[in-house]
Amino acid sequence: MGRNKMIAKSCPKCEMQVAVASKSCKCGHTFFASRRAADSLPAVEDTKRRTGRVRRSQPQFYDAQHYQKQKRKSPKKRSLSKNYGDEDYKIKGKIESTTARARRRRALRRAKREPLQADRTRDPTPQLRPSQLTRCKLILS
Repeated sequence: MGRNKMIAKSCPKCEMQVAVASKSCKCGHTFFASRRAADSLPAVEDTKRRTGRVRRSQPQFYDAQHYQKQKRKSPKKRSLSKNYGDEDYKIKGKIESTTARARRRRALRRAKREPLQADRTRDPTPQLRPSQLTRCKLILS
């Protein structure tokens, strides 16, 4: 089939060629029999139409007694004790999870860190390699 050829149908009233997908002709003729029948019938106002959306009643899925019977979880305390080491916890018989133990170790490591590392990050001049230092000296001289 060629590119320029249009698939068309002819209007029975005016014999004009109209595209197949069109619902009506320019002269006013409608191609669908159901639409023609609906257009010709007089409007009946006595029929009752549904105005609102009808909804089914749905069962209650929430059971309050189920939630009341459950034991409430106490909020976890996130404070880390600096007074106790690993050995002290073992001696006192406290049971802790591996994540809590790791958290405590990280906090102890942070407390023991030297302040030199913090000073290095606050220094406005960057740490340069020797080759970069010589290049800067040549530029500045």
